[in-house]
Amino acid sequence: MFLNFGFIGRIAPLLEYPGPNTKAQAIALAESMKWYAEVWEDLLEAFALHLQLTPLAELEETYTRAFDMNPSSSLDLGWHLFGETYKRGSFMANLRQSLREHGIAEGTELPDHLPTVLRLLPALPVEDARDLTRDCILPALEKLRPKLEGAAPYNHLLEALELLLRTLAPAPEAAQADGHDCTCGHGDGHGHPHEHAHEPSHGHGFRGPEVNHG
Repeated sequence: MFLNFGFIGRIAPLLEYPGPNTKAQAIALAESMKWYAEVWEDLLEAFALHLQLTPLAELEETYTRAFDMNPSSSLDLGWHLFGETYKRGSFMANLRQSLREHGIAEGTELPDHLPTVLRLLPALPVEDARDLTRDCILPALEKLRPKLEGAAPYNHLLEALELLLRTLAPAPEAAQADGHDCTCGHGDGHGHPHEHAHEPSHGHGFRGPEVNHG
């Protein structure tokens, strides 16, 4: 089975407030991944098993504690990337435009909400999806995941997501060697060796402000 960003879109509902269909969605995703002998497959299976054994009311309480009680563990990517600065506003405006272009509803959350951005990835040209992943989603996850250590089962799900994203959007060798920061978009302003790969495809590329990875 060919691994692609469509699988990432299927993780999106699992990171939303749990409902009556969440358990079945988790089981179906883990079942579809069982052919991969990878760590992330084991983590998705552990997540699904936890949901099978947990009453919905308890899972709802766990979700609220994990993501809603503390801003440091928010699922809003821009908060982790920019804090409450004007750059976050620019980031959200560009995301909102991209969501509209691809017919993806924001729902009741902000456009930088992780499940919303995960739904956007499969709709983007592959190189744009990789750029958005490398430049925005993974840096935010690196800050979010340590805040959720021990917060089962969502720590398992986010670890699986990060491993999957690193598989789908590996860091270019030149970027690793140079150690340059990238941006949430196309072109980083540092003469980065892979900036030409950031050109939008078919006019649907995503562009955002520079991310401070510090």
